[in-house]
Amino acid sequence: MNDGGSPKSPIQRRMAIDRTRIFGITSILVGVLFIAVAVIELIFRFDVFRLFQLGAGVTFIVIGWTNRTKSIEQLRTLELEHGVGAGIQKRR
Repeated sequence: MNDGGSPKSPIQRRMAIDRTRIFGITSILVGVLFIAVAVIELIFRFDVFRLFQLGAGVTFIVIGWTNRTKSIEQLRTLELEHGVGAGIQKRR
């Protein structure tokens, strides 16, 4: 029985790793978008809100990078334990 820790089956673990990876990539993209909009707005007129937006963009990128790195390590651990391609479901 699962005691609240990570999912036990390789398929469940792979799904959790994929969620973490996708969240990381999405966070990085949102952070880049925040920064790009803030820089474009700052070029045309200075606004303190844009500085906060820059900070939020950097924060999103750091969070995304951390999650992306975490998912790579988790995938490496899963594949060391169960072999390359562990937890991948075959299409029917």
